[in-house]
Amino acid sequence: DQGYELVSNNFVDGTQTYAKEGNDFVVRLKHKTQTITPNDPTPVTPGQPINPNDPDSPVYPTDADRNNLIKDATQTIHYVGAGDQTPTDKVQTQKDAFTRTITIDKVAGEVISMSDWEGTKTFGTEDTPVIDGYHADKKVAGGLTATPDNPNVEETVTYAPNGKLVPVDPNGNPIPGADTPTYPTDPNDPTKVVPNEPIPEVPGYTPVDPSPVTPTDPGKDTPVPYKQNQYGLTEKFVDEDGNELSPSVDKSSSYKSGDGFDVTSDAKVINGYVLVKQDNTRGTFGNGDETATFI
Repeated sequence: DQGYELVSNNFVDGTQTYAKEGNDFVVRLKHKTQTITPNDPTPVTPGQPINPNDPDSPVYPTDADRNNLIKDATQTIHYVGAGDQTPTDKVQTQKDAFTRTITIDKVAGEVISMSDWEGTKTFGTEDTPVIDGYHADKKVAGGLTATPDNPNVEETVTYAPNGKLVPVDPNGNPIPGADTPTYPTDPNDPTKVVPNEPIPEVPGYTPVDPSPVTPTDPGKDTPVPYKQNQYGLTEKFVDEDGNELSPSVDKSSSYKSGDGFDVTSDAKVINGYVLVKQDNTRGTFGNGDETATFI
């Protein structure tokens, strides 16, 4: 009852007779041990007697508490860089991922040995959320392996703003007031942007190459070259057979896309002739090279 166990004794079959001299019966005992694991059906309680039938029994040490024999594992994925759209951390937890045991002396109540931690845990992966206007450095994160020495594993996914399409003039300078659309993020891959993006319309300018653009780097701006539109305005004065009666007049000015014009009052006196009609006396310039000719 005091925590001992039998090793051997001199009793053979119970028929021996005691004699006073030289015939002692020796019973050999040793300290009993107890190995405690976190999966014991009945967990021990520190401070409670080790040997319940012994009124002077030592008590279980604090090392025997189950919480000292288990260790959880976690995987944390941090997200940074997308401002107030940045996702919250994703955490996976494995309870009791690592375990160990202790062995105690039931007579002395002391810890004899404690095993090394055992176990490993490989966590699942997490798809990186798609945030429009930003690209991430990883499509998938996680899948990390935790060990007893490194039970809390971490990884960081970094977002950065997508680049833009930037209309530029023939000198490579950004065109004032032009729309600069941000690349949309690929909805199926947060590390990429959507290919074949249509280029913006710029009033008064025509793109050198109107083909859609596929950015080579999702984080860098792409200059899109344009040439400035040229607008002309010419008046001709002719007879009914189409012969010019007076030199043509160039009425060109610093027109731009959307500008209107009106040459209603531009007919002039030509000796020997009377005005029959004027054609196309009003109009508006569109978005492209254009010369308006009035007869």
